Amino acid sequence: MFNLRKTLLPVISLSIATIGNCTLSSQAQALIQFNQEYDFFTSASFIVEKNLLVGPAKGVTIGADFSLNLFESLVYANLADTNLAIQTGAPVIFDANPQTFGALEPQGGITFFGEGNDKLFGTHKGVNTINPVTLNVDILGDIVINGGEGRFIGASGSGTIAGKFTLGASQPGKMLVSLSFDTPKSIPENANSAGIVFAALCAGIMLKKALGVKQLNH
Repeated sequence: MFNLRKTLLPVISLSIATIGNCTLSSQAQALIQFNQEYDFFTSASFIVEKNLLVGPAKGVTIGADFSLNLFESLVYANLADTNLAIQTGAPVIFDANPQTFGALEPQGGITFFGEGNDKLFGTHKGVNTINPVTLNVDILGDIVINGGEGRFIGASGSGTIAGKFTLGASQPGKMLVSLSFDTPKSIPENANSAGIVFAALCAGIMLKKALGVKQLNH
């Protein structure tokens, strides 16, 4: 006698396993390695009564992955330490969090802009080293990715920045951004979607054959 349960269970199990593997593969592909050099411009303003330097910056590039061709950032530094660094070459700390320097100012950070509403958010901190003779500034810092918009909703990860610029120069500086981050995936990538469709088709063919066998046995 034809046993429909014995025939259908392997078909269903195969379909579920295949779809599950496709979804897991998609999640594994969500890890993103991003490396891009930007031209950037920075300026500084001072809040003397708070001994605070405010440093906004804007970076531009072309051909970045995910069209992240623009960033805007804001950091703070201790004003007295910065003046000392210009005179002696001592390193000076910068941080997107103004409370690091005892100031209640708007939170800084860095935002990368892509197409449409795609945005990637992060906070960053590090050290500037200033050459007192040439006024060249070397930048080394760390980024923590903490969200985004568009395709980057829920993004998390970390990275580094390394750059150079000259105080008072009209030419842009250079900033290399290296990130490793992921984004939650509720919808599989296109390639995995094709795999799921293929698995479903195979399951349908096997089911049709099984039902055909049942009809012949009647």
